[in-house]
Amino acid sequence: MISEVARFYGFSHSEITTMYCDDFISYYRCISKIRAKEMLEEFRVASFPNVEPKDRKEMVKSLERQVFKNDSKTKIISMDELMRLHE
Repeated sequence: MISEVARFYGFSHSEITTMYCDDFISYYRCISKIRAKEMLEEFRVASFPNVEPKDRKEMVKSLERQVFKNDSKTKIISMDELMRLHE
């Protein structure tokens, strides 16, 4: 467990040994969820060229919502709007 947490998060041995046990367990339990999210993202990227345009647009919107959901100052704009800004 220790080596897996150290490798995954980049913690040193001293960081892990001084960590609260509950924190260590929380980090350990999150590894599989984080890996699954990363694998899902890799799958989305790999399959993106083969996805129908409508579904592709929904995938992008979903990712944008995830990225910007806690940032109330950020306005999500379309690619067309972005291109008009640079004209």
